[in-house]
Amino acid sequence: MASQLKVDTLTGVTTAGSIDVTGEGNSTTTNLQQGLAKTWIRFNQTGTPAIAGSFNIASIVDGGTGDTTLTITNDYANVNYSISASNDDTAVTNQVVAGDVAVGSYRQRSLNGSNALVDAPICYTSTFGDLA
Repeated sequence: MASQLKVDTLTGVTTAGSIDVTGEGNSTTTNLQQGLAKTWIRFNQTGTPAIAGSFNIASIVDGGTGDTTLTITNDYANVNYSISASNDDTAVTNQVVAGDVAVGSYRQRSLNGSNALVDAPICYTSTFGDLA
């Protein structure tokens, strides 16, 4: 028989902001908060850069061809968060350099095969880590 649970807020019993979920095989647990993307965005770098959709991203700043700074709405606790960046052009790679990561922003660059900055029509980025 299927069940349905409707709630507005989930709170951990031991620690309010920590909920463990039993993993596949019922032998391990995963922390729910640790596994959630804390930001995601889809944006373009061509013409006037614009956000097509996002979560927890306040704004983007055009730093020139292939160079975008993304500002996070709710900051991270530290700079040790993970960033995954890609785009829809197979000839272009995305790069985030460690020195370009702050608790409230990060800089993403798009590069062609010659490592020259180029504007990507659609970029995708998500981040994971501990919010402040």
